[in-house]
Amino acid sequence: MRALRLTETLRALQAQHPQLWVTTIGVPLALRERYRHASFIAFDQLPAATVNFDIGIAPLLDTPFNRARSNIKVKEYAASRVAWLASPVGPYATLGEHAGSQLVADDAWPEALDALIRDAERRQVLARTAYTWSRSQTIDAAVDEYQSVFAAAIKRAGNPALTSV
Repeated sequence: MRALRLTETLRALQAQHPQLWVTTIGVPLALRERYRHASFIAFDQLPAATVNFDIGIAPLLDTPFNRARSNIKVKEYAASRVAWLASPVGPYATLGEHAGSQLVADDAWPEALDALIRDAERRQVLARTAYTWSRSQTIDAAVDEYQSVFAAAIKRAGNPALTSV
């Protein structure tokens, strides 16, 4: 958050948009007004915590650690019908409009957030697209792919008795 100057960006956006509230889960920010922070939310409570978000963000610096992360955060936003913005890094690099998102370069967060705050119709379109995409990301939707991967791994391990999964 510091390297991308998102606290400053969000503070400036709050000054421009008096209706803007910021909520963070986990990462605290130095915001004093129109700000909610939860240090922890249990996984089963996460949908209730995010369902009223208008925009979710998934900022990542391009580091080896971040390139190895999963895309679970944006899947959670999408499943909650939340439009989201993400850095074009690691797990998010191949995502975009088809997943209900817009990818944002490190120096473009202020403009991208401001544009989406101002455009309720675009947020709604992205939220619907995100939800549709999230339905394709469930274990049920990918079970055949998982089964093929497991069967190939078993076969490579050299135990023919286990190849019929």
